[in-house]
Order: sequence, then structure tokens, then C-alpha cells
Amino acid sequence: MKRAVIKGFGKFRDKEFRFKPNLNIIYGPNESGKTTLAKFILSTLSHPDEELERYRPWSGGELDGYVETTDGTFLLLQREGTKLDRKVLETVGFVLEDDELESLRIEKKLFEANLMKRTEKTDEGRIFKTVLSRLEGLDFRRCFERLNSQYRLLKERIEKVKLDVRRYNELGHALRELKGELEHSENVERQLIIELQKVRQSRTERILEELSQVKSRLETVQRELEKLAWVKSCSEQEIVEITDLLNKEGKLKDFSEQLREEENAAVERLTQINREIEKRLQSLNLVSAADLENANLRVKHLSLLAKMYTDYNSEVFPEDPLWKIFLETPNILERAEEEEKHYREQIDILEGKKAKIQEEIENLEISSRRLRDASIVSTITGVVLFVLSYFLKNFTIALYIFSAASLSLGVLFYAFSKKKEGRLKVCEEELVDISIQRPTPPQVLKILESYGVTNLRQLRRKYEEFLQWKVSNKEKERRLQEMKEIEQEIIRELSKFGVNGAGQMLVSAVERLQQNFSEIQELLQEKENLERRLNNIKNEYASIQKELKSVSETLESTLNMRALTKADVTNYHTALLRFSELKDEQLDLEKKISQLKTELEDEDGDEKVRHLKEAIRFEEKKQSELSHKIAQTEKEMASLFPNFEELDALLKERDEIIIKINALKRLEMIIPNLREHFKKLLERFAQSYQRVFGEEFSGFITFVTGSSRSFVVTPELSLKVAVEGELREPTDYLSGSMKDLIVLGLKLATYKAFYDNNIPLVIDNALIRLDDERLNKVLEFLEKESNTRQIILLTSDKRILARFENSSVQITYLEG
Repeated sequence: MKRAVIKGFGKFRDKEFRFKPNLNIIYGPNESGKTTLAKFILSTLSHPDEELERYRPWSGGELDGYVETTDGTFLLLQREGTKLDRKVLETVGFVLEDDELESLRIEKKLFEANLMKRTEKTDEGRIFKTVLSRLEGLDFRRCFERLNSQYRLLKERIEKVKLDVRRYNELGHALRELKGELEHSENVERQLIIELQKVRQSRTERILEELSQVKSRLETVQRELEKLAWVKSCSEQEIVEITDLLNKEGKLKDFSEQLREEENAAVERLTQINREIEKRLQSLNLVSAADLENANLRVKHLSLLAKMYTDYNSEVFPEDPLWKIFLETPNILERAEEEEKHYREQIDILEGKKAKIQEEIENLEISSRRLRDASIVSTITGVVLFVLSYFLKNFTIALYIFSAASLSLGVLFYAFSKKKEGRLKVCEEELVDISIQRPTPPQVLKILESYGVTNLRQLRRKYEEFLQWKVSNKEKERRLQEMKEIEQEIIRELSKFGVNGAGQMLVSAVERLQQNFSEIQELLQEKENLERRLNNIKNEYASIQKELKSVSETLESTLNMRALTKADVTNYHTALLRFSELKDEQLDLEKKISQLKTELEDEDGDEKVRHLKEAIRFEEKKQSELSHKIAQTEKEMASLFPNFEELDALLKERDEIIIKINALKRLEMIIPNLREHFKKLLERFAQSYQRVFGEEFSGFITFVTGSSRSFVVTPELSLKVAVEGELREPTDYLSGSMKDLIVLGLKLATYKAFYDNNIPLVIDNALIRLDDERLNKVLEFLEKESNTRQIILLTSDKRILARFENSSVQITYLEG
């Protein structure tokens, strides 16, 4: 290939790549278009498949391009003409990044025509033609007998070698198991020794800690015993006598305190009575209790006036009860209208406040909901940006900043929403308070409700009826006038006592006045009794204090003489019991210290330590037995070590005999038809290239890895691995990098063994998983291979770039 011109394919548009005849490096990071370039070359050199639609230009435009080679120009969209077979091209010319060993299959039929041409060009092919002409009269029986005899002898020798190999493998497997058991036993022994050391250390620390605690406790007990030594110096009788004095002193103090409380209560009650008497006298406009007698005469006069007023009231009672109220309160209509007006104004004020708070609540709900939604959106955005920062490494810092900003905004919005919600709760409480509030209804109408008047309209109608009644009842009016004069006199008398009243409340006011006078008399009597009780309490308190002083002096002298305190006497029995308990505990602690010292010296007395020692001895014995078995097994394996060179020579000799037998059989079968006979001979001869395929593959693997591998190529061109004398699938025993290496080796071997024409090798990032040593070996092999074959290596591996950076290899860079 000389160059590849891409007019529109995937991410490339109007792009040209030029290639040298040997090794070409195309370097670019991930997503830079390496695989796209490889797919373009593959689709242009061969007939494109349905995958081509996936690579329509990203920026629009037509899908087009071409590849210029030494054999001519290949157009991307060319459907006719001489293009290469796509399967052959993929098998020998392209190693892609997504090629898997599990899915790689080499189909021999793709290369059969090419192999036939190769066969005809060789000396062996021409010899076949000469020999075939002489085969018609030949007798093959002696050949068959001799070959069969050789085959049976070889088969017996091979079976014997196989038996030795199988036994060798069995012993190797058993040896691995024994070594595994030995290693496991050694690990167990080390763990047991470590555990024993830990148990010993833990046991010693535990005993020492416990011993320290017991000694500390013993010292504490001894100090307490020293403090309680006074208990032994006192007799029970002395303690009883002192206790009696203490009880007597306590009773006297309690009784004294009780008298003090009674005195305080009496003084407090006397003060309350004096305040109550003074308050009631002031309410009646009296200066002192001496004025009560004169005031009592005026109250009796008021009682007579009240009786007269009641009699007049029963005589002049109007036809309608409302007329009396109207007569007593001429301005009742004006008062009712004024109260109704004030009531309506209060209702309007409350409704206005209620509407204003409801509007504020609606605004707060909307703003709080919007702030909460903004907080949720900001928080989710912050979390998403934070997660994306782990995947988009190039924008980590920017995403962190945006994430922090979004989360901060979320917290700020959340705080504002909480503030709004707090204000919302306050408004709701204010709304509830306003809803509960009720303005004071008109008192006039409330009084008149019992007379059937509930509104101003009804009151006006009733008042008109009252005026009509008033005109028609002059005599009744005169009696009412006299009753009003008596009422005024009662009011004047009541005012002297500081009492107000009007209308029907006059009688009740007089009655309350009389009740106040009776209560004042009762308070005066209670005051006199309290004063007498207070003098008695003071005298009794003085007597008790004298007796208490005498008892206290006697108790103090007794305690000083015995060197005791009141607390000691009170707690004597408790201290005595505690002294006894401490003595017992002292004996137990001394015994415990002796036991702990014995336990510290006797290690084998600990069951866990004893078990660990037994387990360690068991593992040591087990290791000795395993070491003896391993030595015997290795000795037997040394005697059975298989001679693989001999086995390989036997297998090759057997295969040659089989080939000869098959060739004779085929010759015998195709003699009647020379054309068919020649064709089959050529096909059989072509199979010899399988050996070339295997040698090329093995040579590549040995060159890269530095050692021969037990790979076997079957006649179906499938790869097997020899494991314990059996051929198995290699995918179950190889690493990912080794699989990549095998895929490359298979495609290189296929090209050299079966393909007769020259075709470039395109490698798309298939060496990325190789370690440094194998990668350098592969690059060295490819560098040599590029002397006879053009190689295009597309890679994102910087190790490859460093390997050829200062060489003459052409390096093309792709933008990410």
C-alpha cells in the first residue's frame, strides 16, 4: 500500500495517510480513529459487508475513499472488479484489537487453490506425475504388510511411552498435592506457634493484670479496715445510749421546726387577713374598722330603700318587660347602634388581616416549593458531576468545582426553603389565632336577646312601640317616676360606699354590700383567733428550744469523750457489718493472690496452651511423614522421566507410515481414473504445508517467549495444548496476553504456509496487553518481518512509540 485517502469514513473526512514499504507506526490515544482506519483499509481492499453503514461520516457527507497500492487502486464503494476475499484478508492480513482466540478459526478450503498452484511448481509435484504413470500394474500387498507390521511395532512402543508419561503425570500430580499438604502443614504450624505465643503473652498479661487488680483491691481493703478500726473500741450499750440522745435531739428539732412552720403560716395568714380587711374597707370608702358601726346603720337604711324599690317595681311593672329597660335607659337605641358599628369595624379589620396572611401563606408556599425543587436539582446535578469526574479524567478538576458549586447552591436553596417554611408555620399559627378571635358582640343586643330582640331593626321597631305605649300610660309613668327617685337615692347611698349600680342591679348591689359587711366581721373574728394562737406557739417554741439545748450539750460531751461523730454513731451497725465483710474479703484476696502466682508458674495447666502444643507436635509429625512420601515420589518420577524426543520421533515415524499407508490406499483407489487420482495426490501433498504452518507458529512463539511450548497443530489447523499427555483447548490454560500472542502467531503462520501472494499486515492495538519483555520481542520480530512484508502497526501504547522514536521507522500521529 502506498497511501490511503479517506473522503468520508467515520470520524475522518478529507484525510490522507502515506505508507512506506516496510514498518509503519500510527500512534494515537483511545478514540483517535485507529480502528476506524483499519476498518477503512479492510473494507476498501475487500468487498465491504453490512458493517460499512456504521462508519458513515460523523460530520455528514458521502461515504467514500480509496487505497492506492502497487497492484492498482481499490475504491471503497467499488462493487465489481478484482478485490481480495474478505475472509482471507481478515485471516492473514489483519490482527484487530477485538480478535479473540476462542472465536478464531482457520478454514483450509480458503487456501486450497493457492496450495495446488504451489504444489505444481515444486519438484515433488512433478515427481508425483512421473510416478503415477507407473502405478497401474503395481501390487501393493507386500508394501501394505510391511507398513502394517511397522505400524503395529510403533504403536506398541508409543503406548508404552504413553503409559510411562501417564504414570509420570499421575506422580507429578500426587507430588504437587503432597507439597501442597506439606506447605499447608508448615503454614498451620507457623500459625499455631504464633497463636501459642499470643496465648502465652495474653495469659501472662491477663494473670499479671488480675494480680495487680487483686493487690490493689487488697490495699484498698486494708485502708478501709484501718479507717473502721474505731468500731472495735465501742460497746453496743454505749452506742444505744448515744443513739437515744440523737433520736431525742432529732425529735425536738423536728417539733421545733414544726412550731416554726406553724408560726410562719399563722403570721402569713394574719398578714393576708389584714390585707383583705384593708382592701374591703377601701372598697367601701372606710378608713378603719372603727367606721364599721356607722356604716352598718347606713347599710340598714339602704336595705329599707331597696325593699321599697322592689315593691314599686312590682306595682309599676309595664306590660312589656322591654318598656322597663327603655325607661331606665333612654339612650339604649343610640348605644346599640354605636356598638353595632364598632362590631362591624372589628370584623372588617380581622377579615383584612386574615386575607393578608392567606396571601402571604400562598406566596411562601410557592417560593418554598420552588426553592426546595431548586435544591433537589442542584444536589442531583452536584452528585452527577461528582460521579462523572471519576470517568472523565481530563475534566476532573472542573467537574469537582462545578459539583461543589452545585452542592453549595443546593444547601443554600435548602436553607432558604427551611426559612420560608418556618415563616409559613408562623403565618399559619397567626391565621389560626385570627380565625379563633371573635370581636366582642354588641352588649345591648346580647342583653335584649332574652326579650326576642336580636338585631337593630327589631330594636327600632320595639322602641317605636314603647313610645306609643308611653303616650297612652301617664299614671304608670308617674309611678315610674317615683320609683326612679327612690332608685336615685339608693344610687347616691351606694356611691358613698364606692358601689355603682343601676336599674335591676341596684337590689343585687345592696345585697353584695351587706355580704361584704358580713365577710369583714368574719375576717376580724379570725384575726383575733390567729393572734391568740400565735402567742401560744411562741411560748411553746421557747420551751422546746431550752430542752433542745440541754440535750445537745449532753450529746456533744458524750461524743467528745468517746472521740466519735454523729455520723459514726448513726452508721455504727453498717460500719460493723462493713468491717466484717472487709475482713472476709481480705482473706479471700490473699488466697486469690496465692492462686494467681501458682497459675502464672504452671503453663501446662492452661488447657488452651496444652492443646496448642499438642497440635504443633501433630503438625511436626505430619510434616515428617509428608517429606518421606515426597522423597519416594520424586525418586520414582526420576526413574520414569519421559524421553519426549524419542516420543516425538516415534510419533513422526508413525505419521509417516500412516501417510504412506494412506498414500498407497489412495493410489490403489485412483489408478482406474488418473485425473481423479492425480487430484487427490496433489491434495494430499498439499497437506504437508500443515507442518510448515506448525513450524512457523512454534518458531514465532519460541522467539517471543524464549522457550518451546507444548502446542500441537491438528490436521484441521486447530491449535491444542498438551497437558498431562492429553490434547486440550488452550483457552482454559492461557492468560489474556498469551492469547493475543497466539492470535498474532497463527495469522503470521497462516500467511507464510498457505498464502502465495504478497499482502500487508495491519495490526490494530493488539499488543497492548503484553508485558515489556514480550512486547520488545514481538517488535523485534515485526521489524525483521518488515524487510519482506509491509507492516502497519496502529497503537496507543507509548512503549512502542518510545521503542521506535529515534529510529528510521515512519511514525504518524493521530489526534485524540
